[in-house]
Amino acid sequence: MLTQCLYTPVFWLSAILIYKLFLRRETHWQLNRFYLLGALMLGTVLPWIEIQQAIPGDVFLPEITIDGIEKLTQWTRTGGGAAGSRTQPWLLIYLSGLLFFLLRTLFGLYQIYRLIQHSEKQAWQGFTLVIGKAVQQPFSFLYWIFLPANIAHSSLQRTWILRHEEEHLRQKHSYDLLFIELLNIAFWPFSPLLMWYKQLLSELHEYQADEAVLRIADKKEYGLMLLQNCKAAKAIPLTQAFFSNLQKRFVMMSKPKSRKSALLKYAIALPFLIGLFFFANISISYAQQQSQKIFKIVDEMPRFPGCEDAQDKKERENCAFDKMLKFIYTNIKYPESARKAGLQGTVVVSFVVEKDGSISNLKVVRSISPDCDEEVLRVIKMMPNWIPGKQDGEPVRVQFNLPVRFALEAPLKDKG
Repeated sequence: MLTQCLYTPVFWLSAILIYKLFLRRETHWQLNRFYLLGALMLGTVLPWIEIQQAIPGDVFLPEITIDGIEKLTQWTRTGGGAAGSRTQPWLLIYLSGLLFFLLRTLFGLYQIYRLIQHSEKQAWQGFTLVIGKAVQQPFSFLYWIFLPANIAHSSLQRTWILRHEEEHLRQKHSYDLLFIELLNIAFWPFSPLLMWYKQLLSELHEYQADEAVLRIADKKEYGLMLLQNCKAAKAIPLTQAFFSNLQKRFVMMSKPKSRKSALLKYAIALPFLIGLFFFANISISYAQQQSQKIFKIVDEMPRFPGCEDAQDKKERENCAFDKMLKFIYTNIKYPESARKAGLQGTVVVSFVVEKDGSISNLKVVRSISPDCDEEVLRVIKMMPNWIPGKQDGEPVRVQFNLPVRFALEAPLKDKG
């Protein structure tokens, strides 16, 4: 999972670099917008697409039967089960950050709600004008256009501002910002990168809105109005203020339209990025598979330790199995709760013998009750390091499935 999470910011960063190098200076605002949004979506989804490797049939060790006839002491849960349930520090850090960014977003929504509730509202061309003294400078959000109360009703400034903000609403720019906010909550460790995307998208939003105004306004007069009324004001996180990015907006208002030949860049950019991602993903996955590949059958199978002196291969295998049986019978207990409930059946546990002989990847494949499952896992975790398996003379990781049957003298219930 960690690998997939790291692929996401790498993809996002690669997309931004391509955008800044080849696309940012183009005046195809809508295509630039779709490129950035598409990169965000693909970066969220693509890392979770994996090519699964075919795995040969599972290898089962001979079934071990644990009977409940003998007198047993009260069984209690011990071993590593409790340790596995402890909350990891990194998870607490992540959840704390997630809560912080969630609360920040909710506070932004609350600020907008307060402005709507405590300001004058007017219907205007299918939208709602929110006019109040608390509005520091014009902005828009979803279906509302927010205006300071000191803007004259019949002024040319108001006309241009309304045209500008109307374009934001018709283009649904607020949804872009909401989308980034949601990503920022889930992927808050990469917040600086997402804020970069937000900045780039906000610039495009302003270019599109300015273009709509310039259809009805003189470029110099509109630019002069922006300069004369520009004032610093802290924007609500989910919005973008009217008097923002002025220097870049002036440059783009004067920039000639990009040629149609520039469209070829967009036809290449995202497919190239996707292809590059899959090439890197497959290459890394292949290298990881070669080093971390889990075998089922190898030239020399792993063995329980203690029989290294035996000369014959078959003798060593039989001796190792006998020692494993002895270890399990010595340490395992029939759970008292299962005995009282009359539960019996077979628990199957999968585990991997690592290259150093340690046991990992424990997983219950077949269950009869939580207590029986826990008892089998407890005993397997107690095992000493095995003699690792070998393929072509090199130690490799090998998976086993161990069936342990819990049997009573007089079966009452059989879930196995």
